[in-house]
Amino acid sequence: MRQLISEHTAVKLDIAEIRESIYRIMKKQDGHDKNIDLLFGYIDKLHVEQEEPKQIRTRVGFKDWE
Repeated sequence: MRQLISEHTAVKLDIAEIRESIYRIMKKQDGHDKNIDLLFGYIDKLHVEQEEPKQIRTRVGFKDWE
């Protein structure tokens, strides 16, 4: 009987440890979603800036005389 109780208690402690580990991981994950959204926002902003037409510039340097 004592062995059954000790095994049952050990299983409950293992479950509690797993639950605590999952809670800590979930707590760390909360900030990651915001950071990922922010990162994709910056990438989209850079993509839009590249699509804007560039100004025509005069070439500097040697001219082609042909």
